[in-house]
Amino acid sequence: MAASASIPVNPYELLGVPSDARDDVINKAFRQKSLKVHPDRNPDNPEAAAKFHELKQAQELLLDPVRRAEIDASVKKRQQHAEQYAKADAKRKRFMDELDASERSFKKAKQMSDIEKRKKEEKEAALKEQGRKMREEREGRAAASQREAREMELDTLADKPETVSFDPQEAPVRVKYTLPKRPDLSTQEALLALLKPFGPIDESCLIFTLKQPKDKPNAPPKFATAIVVFKKVEDAFGVVGASGQESRGMKNIEISWAKGEEPSVIKTLREKGLLGTGKRQESVTGTGPSSVPAANQPSQSTIPASSSVRTLVFNVATYLPTHQGPNKPNLPFSYDSKSISDFESVTLMRMRQAERDRLAKEIEEAENNESNA
Repeated sequence: MAASASIPVNPYELLGVPSDARDDVINKAFRQKSLKVHPDRNPDNPEAAAKFHELKQAQELLLDPVRRAEIDASVKKRQQHAEQYAKADAKRKRFMDELDASERSFKKAKQMSDIEKRKKEEKEAALKEQGRKMREEREGRAAASQREAREMELDTLADKPETVSFDPQEAPVRVKYTLPKRPDLSTQEALLALLKPFGPIDESCLIFTLKQPKDKPNAPPKFATAIVVFKKVEDAFGVVGASGQESRGMKNIEISWAKGEEPSVIKTLREKGLLGTGKRQESVTGTGPSSVPAANQPSQSTIPASSSVRTLVFNVATYLPTHQGPNKPNLPFSYDSKSISDFESVTLMRMRQAERDRLAKEIEEAENNESNA
């Protein structure tokens, strides 16, 4: 066997002797082991020869002092390595145990945190639900109070006569004439003096225009037109009815509705029989001699004189069926008088300006058409 040959196992372990065994002990151990695996005694065992060879090689190694010293050093080194690995395994095992303990502690803390978090969420949800119920109860009481107030308002309105207020912009009238036939009405002031006996006029909405003939742009004005807004609807209706009547000072003057048709407020008033009473009603329906009251004659109409309400508002009770008992209909709106007043003021200003612009454009187009004709 070559000197550099080695065996894959520890020769001491293979022969079963201690590391300090003498040569005779090694030889005795070889004889006892080799007899069991000798090829001649085990002809049917194919591994017998290999095992016998390993035992022989182990004996030779241990009987050679130099090689035995090398083996002792190698075995010692292996033992040291094994001890180091054992220590490392123990340290690693301790580290793993600490890691497991830390993970268990973290999981336990997380579970406690989740439980506390869930309890906090449940408490917050309960508080929210309680707040929601309190809010619903408060809103229910407020709604009930509003219903009672509306019912009382309806009861009060049901006892009042039906009235209508209107926006003056709903019923503007157009005044049209030629200056050669009415030279006395060449100024806005003169026209206002003629129309004021019919009723108060919203002078801020007045549009007065003088225009020369189209084919003679340098000639004196020939045509005069004006858009006039009365503060009372019956006054506007009366002045339209007085168009062309010499007895009322309207000779050679054409007065019509500025929008080209009778305003809806007039139609509504006529349908409800609120356009006037007595002589005024006769004049409106065409059965009386005059359609306009005297200059200082007080109005006999049931329409209120105040124009502070700038939107067409009919008595709510008119549009609701009559109910007896506590189950009265709820109005589909709520309101605050101050907010409505502010909103109406802004809306009225915008509507008035838009109406002025539109009427001025219509007058200009109509005059252009007449001049072309």
